[in-house]
Amino acid sequence: MILQRLLSHSLSIWALAFFVTLAVPATAPLADTDSASAEADSTAAEENAEALLEDALQAFDRMLERPRFVKALDEARAVIVFPSLLKAGYFVGGKSGSGVLMKRNQDGGWSYPAFVQILGGTFGVQIGVSVSQVILVIRSEPALEAMLDGNLELGGDFAVAVGPAAIDAGVDTSIDVLTFTVSKGLYAGLTLEGSTVVKSVKRNRALYGADMTMRDIVVRGRASSEPAERFREQLDALMGDL
Repeated sequence: MILQRLLSHSLSIWALAFFVTLAVPATAPLADTDSASAEADSTAAEENAEALLEDALQAFDRMLERPRFVKALDEARAVIVFPSLLKAGYFVGGKSGSGVLMKRNQDGGWSYPAFVQILGGTFGVQIGVSVSQVILVIRSEPALEAMLDGNLELGGDFAVAVGPAAIDAGVDTSIDVLTFTVSKGLYAGLTLEGSTVVKSVKRNRALYGADMTMRDIVVRGRASSEPAERFREQLDALMGDL
């Protein structure tokens, strides 16, 4: 009986040692897997940011075909391009989308791009889905400052107007933001009042490789990357064709 207990005890110790031995080397591949996963996520975020820049450039190019939009650019302090703003609703509607902010420089050129997001909701009887290309033309310094601080509330402290109608009527000097849209779907128009435009920290980090403030990117020019440089060159080329 004593011999049997000793044998059982020895087997337990050897079994424990065996499983511990198996467990120790298993931790190294797990760390490698986590590192590879983080690297893949970072690469995907960077590719997503570059794709958004390309889509924004195409949307801006298409909008340049509209004379009223081109006229609005004469007094633009900045422009925000949302290549695809999804709005869906049934009695209660919501809006969301990612966009690109470009500030107009004193020499007429454009700043490095900064990423933003628009959030907001509307209430009322509404049925339909609309995917819109939306461009906001920021006309006032206070509205630009609010965006640079990372939070621009539309329709609250800052007046918003539909761009084409405002241009035809003669733009009121109190209008801070003009909206230009291309919509597909059942909605007759797109109401942005009550929406908020905020900075997109993750996408800016993915594009520039570090955390940057909106002012660092579009005012101070402290952030740069190959995709951002290419975006500016293409944007200047488009404006040069006008």
